[in-house]
Amino acid sequence: MPRVDDDTEALPPIAALFLVVFDKKIGYKLSWQRSISDTQLEGVVEYKSLPSGLHNVKEDLVYFTHDDYAGISAFASQAADESDRNAHFLAVGVLVPLSYGRLGRAWLHAQGLRELASTCSEGESHQARLEAYWQKCGVKTAAEELRVAALEEPSSPLAVKPADLKKKRRSRALSDAAGFSVREHVLSPDHPALSMPDFLDTFGPLIFPLYRAALLRKRVLLLGSAPIQRSCDFVYGLSIFSNLPPSLVDAVPAPPSLRRVRPLFNVGIHDIAELSAKAPSNSDSSEGWIACTTDDILSTKRSLFDVLVHLPSQPGQWPTVTTSDGNRVLATQRDLRRYNALRKELMRSRRLRDRDSTYQDEPEDEAVQSSDTLHVPEDDDTNPLMQSITSLIPEATESSPPAVENEAQVVEPASWASIAYGSFLWWASAGERSLAEEEEKMQDASLIEDLVSTTSTHSATKSRRRGSSARRRKRSSATSLTRLILNAADDDEPPESLPVEEKQQMSMILIAYFHRLTTLLLSGLGDVVNSEEDEAGDGRVDDDTEIQLTAEEVRRLGLDVWSAADARFISDESYFTYGQDEESPVDHDIHFRPGLGTDGSETYTPRTVIYDLKGAFGTLRQENALYQLSNPDDATQQGQWPGQAQVLQQPRIPPSEYQRHLDEGLEPPPLTTSSVRYWSDYNRVFYHPKSIVQLHEYELNSSLLPFERWSTGQELFSNLDREHDLVDKDLRPFLEECDQLQGVQMITSIDDAWGGFATSYMERIRDELGKTSLWAWGSEDGSRKSRASLKERQLLDTANTVQSVAALTESASLFMPLTTLPTLASYISAFEAASKWHTSALQLSALETLTLPTRLRLDQSSRSTFSDMESLLSNSGTRRLASLSFSASSSSFTSPNGATTNGNHDPRLRTTNGTAQEEDSDPTNLADLDMTFLPSTPSPSPRRRRDQTFSTVLSLRGMFKSSLEIDDLNQSSRDRFSSAAADGVRLSVHQSPLLLNLPSSFPQIFGFGRGKEERIAVQAGLRTGAEVGGWVRGLEGGLRGVGMEEREGVREVLMGIAGEYEGDSEEEDDDDD
Repeated sequence: MPRVDDDTEALPPIAALFLVVFDKKIGYKLSWQRSISDTQLEGVVEYKSLPSGLHNVKEDLVYFTHDDYAGISAFASQAADESDRNAHFLAVGVLVPLSYGRLGRAWLHAQGLRELASTCSEGESHQARLEAYWQKCGVKTAAEELRVAALEEPSSPLAVKPADLKKKRRSRALSDAAGFSVREHVLSPDHPALSMPDFLDTFGPLIFPLYRAALLRKRVLLLGSAPIQRSCDFVYGLSIFSNLPPSLVDAVPAPPSLRRVRPLFNVGIHDIAELSAKAPSNSDSSEGWIACTTDDILSTKRSLFDVLVHLPSQPGQWPTVTTSDGNRVLATQRDLRRYNALRKELMRSRRLRDRDSTYQDEPEDEAVQSSDTLHVPEDDDTNPLMQSITSLIPEATESSPPAVENEAQVVEPASWASIAYGSFLWWASAGERSLAEEEEKMQDASLIEDLVSTTSTHSATKSRRRGSSARRRKRSSATSLTRLILNAADDDEPPESLPVEEKQQMSMILIAYFHRLTTLLLSGLGDVVNSEEDEAGDGRVDDDTEIQLTAEEVRRLGLDVWSAADARFISDESYFTYGQDEESPVDHDIHFRPGLGTDGSETYTPRTVIYDLKGAFGTLRQENALYQLSNPDDATQQGQWPGQAQVLQQPRIPPSEYQRHLDEGLEPPPLTTSSVRYWSDYNRVFYHPKSIVQLHEYELNSSLLPFERWSTGQELFSNLDREHDLVDKDLRPFLEECDQLQGVQMITSIDDAWGGFATSYMERIRDELGKTSLWAWGSEDGSRKSRASLKERQLLDTANTVQSVAALTESASLFMPLTTLPTLASYISAFEAASKWHTSALQLSALETLTLPTRLRLDQSSRSTFSDMESLLSNSGTRRLASLSFSASSSSFTSPNGATTNGNHDPRLRTTNGTAQEEDSDPTNLADLDMTFLPSTPSPSPRRRRDQTFSTVLSLRGMFKSSLEIDDLNQSSRDRFSSAAADGVRLSVHQSPLLLNLPSSFPQIFGFGRGKEERIAVQAGLRTGAEVGGWVRGLEGGLRGVGMEEREGVREVLMGIAGEYEGDSEEEDDDDD
């Protein structure tokens, strides 16, 4: 497995470094410090770094927060003479800006701080060492630029996403937590997330009521004794468990402070004033926090907290959880059953791992069998109907964990009502379980089963060649918890590396488990509230409306029907508001995948794989704010070279000013063509490391080894695929996360070597996915064609395009050629054809709009699929090539009636090009759209044909037509008596009120005379018609650049494609007027 080496993992820059010592005369003293300007240290860090009771331990690690910084300090104690009270203790700490991730990734400094603390405590000259550490890790940016997001804000702009609460969620696996093998993201040994298994063992069933308190954003205070690192780790774990998963963030329209509970970590007497200021004015306004302390006096200040947790000082004891009014908090009976089921699965996984046995699926009935059922002896008439029980947990067996010790201290006793009801049902049903019991057991089991997505391992990365039975065998998209643990290590891994990795695996499992539990609870409440809104008639429920839940609804929320505590939990849940108006019509899960970063923070990254040449990614790296990777190329880890290695490294490309401002949480400056060097300069998205694939064989813009010829790309793919099996290695991890794969889109250039690479890749995907929709968008550089001085390059480009079109049209289910230089509409201003930033923005405005219907939710009337569009465009033929057209309008000109909204208007008018036009100009006619992306050809078609259209798919962003008009247009295409049907024309129109957003990274190429537009109305259409056939015939002139051996085969394919678009249209003579 990869090793964690702090030297190879980038340390987050620090805003302050300090040394705190205890002086017997004056107490805590800030002995040495370095910091950026305007950062207060004195009077703060001394007390946060040295909590009470540390004099009883030799060393400790303390986490805390201070303003916009996360702090970490390493405490060390050494024996001293009697004048120093027989001990000399100190702490060395740092402050890290929170912009570098959750807790600022401060734990990466833990080992370095321990070494500094040890050096200082031994009386050595330490100032030089401290100064060297500051010079190495101190930030190089002004303090005012580091004042970034507050602690409760997401650590990345992609940590939130919308979701649909009215639909049943699919049961996801480790994609709830981390979609790929954690083997390549090994956490630092000091990472607080590694304590999560200990958290579970320490709290037992109490972990569930504590989690619900944090979910309600209560103020939770953990009271324990030194060492305090364990308590700080528990604060971190509870904050992660109770954060809203990405799939719920937008669906729960609460303030950002309620989406994430705020971890304060260590607090003390000097923080009482600050904690008092955080006290809520009413019970519904608390933002909530989680903290730990060693100062007993804080437990007497009951106005400071809502829930107090007394951590035991002796092993083998349970924590005590009370509310601020002194009431004891206990786990419910269902919590106990759920806890035992979770323990059983984890215990079985560890037992199988210890045996080092090969994974096999458990029998289905055993997998479903849960430890949460009441065992009643069968066929034993001597047993009484009412058994003497206080718990509904079965006795321990060989395959189940032992009963919870001192259960009565942490679990509510089973109520007499539940015992009587259960016994009556047993008697009335002749010993059969009730349906409610079965449903509850299945629901709790579903939280565990298939908890983890398929995990790739090093040993599993093997080359499976084309045609092998293994490739065609159906891969499961999920695996059991047991398989996750067994796959965590290969036989050749050193034993000492297993505990850290096992803890990491267990932590990921627990995070996914609690996030799934949160989704079950809140989505269920959303369904209840939405049902109440539907029954209200006007679609709304007043804030003071009382909603009653049935026992069945409570059970479906994952709560205990018989528990008064769970009933209070539901009533306290009122600050979560659900509304149909906030629901996005777009299902973002189609293009994005939820997961967890290496620090446990939620992520939401695109389902994409990006291939590019060496140097083409610019400043983009596999490692980012969400994922920090160990160095896979370290020769000492690979064991490839025992001798001394000389590292040759090109200088890193400095980030653009735009990217630097984004990283620091500041408003980015405007982009210009001069400031954009690479596409990563205007990128605003974080990618999963597996999404970034750099091809080292060729370098960007290399004159020695240019990546220009179609055959070069084909050969490169063949070599890489032979070595790695690119589909298995790069694409399959994303495919296996999809429950219902709708299709795959490929965007590539077709007039250079990428055309050859893409066509070979598409053929491989077709072999794997069979009849799945495969769309290819092929871009051609129009600016090179317009330059007469590049005749030789133009001939090469045309030959590449010809071969790409012939191959992609056969392997893809739909192929759309795109030029970077269409005939521009009048409202396209300041457009630079040589700027790929400009050309890609224009192309993707049309592409994104055209595919919008495929991303809409199932309840949207304009929703469509790739397969539906393909079928319509083919129109009973084998037409796989379509042309893309596009128009844009100012957002201020569109309305639900399709007319202008800037004052007096005529309902007969609509808008295109930002100006009103007569209604006769129909937006469903692609001839009315302003720009077509069909590239030019080397020579025009020798036969001109009338403009015949076979099929049209149109997507409208903006209300150009009423819903009735849209329905009429679509119906007319299906009506065999309509004029369109008589002409054999098929039409499909999809309209959404969502306008196209233009982020700050978008170039200002749309000018409607109103300044910078933030969103615009867009029309985009795909068409199969005679002009497509004419374009294909025009490519015949580029065949002279194709080799003699392939020329006739390519010509035959092209003429076959063109023939599909000729139909019965009449030819026109060239001399026609």
